[in-house]
Amino acid sequence: MAVGCKIADQKVYSVKVGDVIELDYTYPVVPNAMPKKVSIKQTFGGAIDLSPIGVRMVVAPRLVGASTIGFFLDAKETGKETVTLVIDANEYEYTFAVK
Repeated sequence: MAVGCKIADQKVYSVKVGDVIELDYTYPVVPNAMPKKVSIKQTFGGAIDLSPIGVRMVVAPRLVGASTIGFFLDAKETGKETVTLVIDANEYEYTFAVK
């Protein structure tokens, strides 16, 4: 991760069926910090799915000189699922317990 970047806390999240989940990645708008590739990998257990909102830029007017990418997921059914955000060559793993 480049200097000045922030990623959502990597921990086990407890969510409910029907919840929309947003994981954010914030970075300074400078060439060496701007991600060139972002994607999502998951265990395909079925509890979590990519939201129709998808992956997109999030407008945060108070963040001058920074941009945020939001990764949006939906809690579909009860169970446990692992989701990995891939940002350039870095991977960030999140576990969701859906109740």
